[in-house]
Amino acid sequence: MSVAINGTNGITYNDGSLQPSAPVGKNLIINGNMQIAQRATSVTGITSGGYYTVDRWQQTLSGGGTYTQAQTALTSSDAAFADGFSQSVKYDCTTAYTSANSFSVHRQIIEGQNLQQLAYGTSSAKSVTLSFWVKSNVTGTAVASLYSADSSRQISQTYTIDATNTWEYKTVTFAGDTASAFDNDNAASLYVNLVMATGTDYTSGTLRSTWTTYANADFAAGQTIDISASTSNDISFTGVQLEANTTATPFENLQYGQQLALCQRYLQSSWSQGSAIGSAVSITTNSTQQSWGSNNAGIAGQAFLLPVTMRTSPTLVVYDMALNVGKVTTLGNGAAQINNVAANNSATTTNMFYVRMYANSKVGIAFAHTLTAEL
Repeated sequence: MSVAINGTNGITYNDGSLQPSAPVGKNLIINGNMQIAQRATSVTGITSGGYYTVDRWQQTLSGGGTYTQAQTALTSSDAAFADGFSQSVKYDCTTAYTSANSFSVHRQIIEGQNLQQLAYGTSSAKSVTLSFWVKSNVTGTAVASLYSADSSRQISQTYTIDATNTWEYKTVTFAGDTASAFDNDNAASLYVNLVMATGTDYTSGTLRSTWTTYANADFAAGQTIDISASTSNDISFTGVQLEANTTATPFENLQYGQQLALCQRYLQSSWSQGSAIGSAVSITTNSTQQSWGSNNAGIAGQAFLLPVTMRTSPTLVVYDMALNVGKVTTLGNGAAQINNVAANNSATTTNMFYVRMYANSKVGIAFAHTLTAEL
């Protein structure tokens, strides 16, 4: 079979079929298929912004009602499932609220050093295309936007949800910013926003289809969809990809282990996938670290090497077996639980952490932990 190289899209075979090229690392988004959820698979009563379920995705929320957020499995009847996606993230409004200054955004933040190939701040600045699957019971116009934290500049585009409760594939393209560069460091540089709800303070201006200085009134200009307006409303996303291209190409599917490693740069947890952080643990589960071999003075502790180098020195939180924060469980012969005491010495680097405690006699310790280095 003969082939012809198509420099734009991939390889065309002599039967006319196109096999798109798939350069490794083309997707600037991490966990765009919503497959990794180290924190939890479902969280209720969300009233403020933060990271809750699927890794690397935060809900930015201000006066925008109350939500349940969940990693949700797709079924074989879903169009997105046929495109290779098995998981999504769903936002379900449980308390309605609307006001001029309210908003709710599905967002990912990207490090500046991961954006240098876009050549922003030069005449060669590349356009980027955002593609994704979306489903909602609400139809109308929604806004996708990019915001540069390094220059306080924004660019926005609209898309439409045409049918209720139906997975739809959307693409929007943003011009490159020739005026302002991204810092080449590990700090927050680019905010990728999918707006779910917003008040008039953020829609009363003009849609910014070119890079300009950020203004609240222009942030979501053109948005008509408001998920927070009714407790009947919900919206789901999956298959999010941001790539240096003027058109969307097929989603970059990474192996599960690759995707998990990328997420662990920002969050590592001793809880296993499918178990919420803070759920019950015991010394017989994978949710604990155990350390023995303390000396006769009763100093128990150990350093643990991390499987992935983290973005920055992370925040360490330890839990004893009763889930008391900042404590460890001391262990005696046969790993029998003795008591719960404060971990009075702990530290982290991007590559390791250690926990140590002092006791009156020779002991071991057990604990669960999280390490967070989110943007």
